[in-house]
Amino acid sequence: MGNRLLPLVAALFVQFAVIRAQFDCDFESGLCGWTQATDDEFDWTRNQGTTGTANSGPSSDHTTGNGYYVYIEASNKSPDDRARIVSPDVTVPAAQTKCLKFWYHMYGSHVDAFNVYWQVGGALGTAIWTRQGDQGNLWTEASIDISAGQGQVVLEGVRGTSFRGDIAVDDVTLTDGACSQVVGPSVPPGGLQCDFEDVNLCGYTQDTDDDFDWTWQSSNTGTSGTGPSNDHTYGTAAGHYVYTETSSPRQPGVRGSSYRGDIAVDDVALTDGPCQGADGNCDFETDLCTWTNAQQGDDFDWVLNNGNTGSSGTGPDSDHTLGNAQDVMFQNYTQ
Repeated sequence: MGNRLLPLVAALFVQFAVIRAQFDCDFESGLCGWTQATDDEFDWTRNQGTTGTANSGPSSDHTTGNGYYVYIEASNKSPDDRARIVSPDVTVPAAQTKCLKFWYHMYGSHVDAFNVYWQVGGALGTAIWTRQGDQGNLWTEASIDISAGQGQVVLEGVRGTSFRGDIAVDDVTLTDGACSQVVGPSVPPGGLQCDFEDVNLCGYTQDTDDDFDWTWQSSNTGTSGTGPSNDHTYGTAAGHYVYTETSSPRQPGVRGSSYRGDIAVDDVALTDGPCQGADGNCDFETDLCTWTNAQQGDDFDWVLNNGNTGSSGTGPDSDHTLGNAQDVMFQNYTQ
C-alpha cells in the first residue's frame, strides 16, 4: 500500500509546486499564471522603469530595482475606470488559511483606490482589502489572510479623477498558514506588533481588575454614529480590530455620558529606538513620518513630491531640506 501511495503523493507535490510557480510572481518574465480580466475597462501593464507620467507611479520595480512590475496607466482613461488582473485557481482546505503577500505603490495626486478580492464561484463579491489615495512615493508590503475555499485572487486598480493616478504591484506570493503579524511598511525584526487578525490577539490578554473587556470585531461596531466602519489593516469587513463597546450595560464613569463612545485600536507596534517624527518633526525625505492624510472631512490629499509641482507659475522648484529632494504639498488639477 505504501509503495502505491508514493506516486500519488509525488504527483500532488508536483501539482502544488506548479500552482505556486504560477501564482507567485515578480513579473520579471511575464505575468506568470495571472491573466487580464475581461469584464473591466482596461488592462494592467507590465513595465520597467518609470511609468512615463511625472509625479505618479514608481521609478523602478521592487524586486531588483531595475526589473519589472505591473501597473495601471491612468492617462487617457475615464474616472472610475477599473483594471483587474486575476490569479490562477487556488484551493484553501477547510479550517486552513493561506497568506497572500504583495508590494504595492500608490503615488500621485489623482490616485483613487486599489482593491483585493477573494473571488469564489466566479462572483467578485466585496473587497477583502483596500487602500485609497496617495500613499507616498515608496513600495509598501501588504499581508492578507485567505480563508478556506476554492477561488481566485483579483487585484483591482481604480482610475481617479485625472492622469496622475498610476498604481503598481510587484512580488506577489501565496504561502501556507496565516500571515505573521506585520504592521505598516517596515517593522524591524524583534519588534512587537499586532494587527488583531488572530482571535488570540497576539498574546494580549484581558485585564481582570477592570469593569469590562475589549471586543474583537470586524466591520462596524453595531452602534450608529460611533466607532469605525472597518479595520485599519485591511480597510474592509474582512479585517479585525479591538474596541470598547459603550452601549448598555456600561455605565457613566466607566465609559462616556452615553452609548456613542466606542473606542477602537488596530495595528499596534513597539520597536527599538524613538519613534520617527514622534514630536511632529518631519523632513518628508522618506514618508510622512507620523503625519497622515485625513480620511474624511476634506476634499483631497497632500502629496509627497520632489522637484517642481508640475504646474507652471506656482509651487516650489525643490524642497527646503536638501534643495533637490522630497517635500509635501497639496495640488488641485483640472486636467
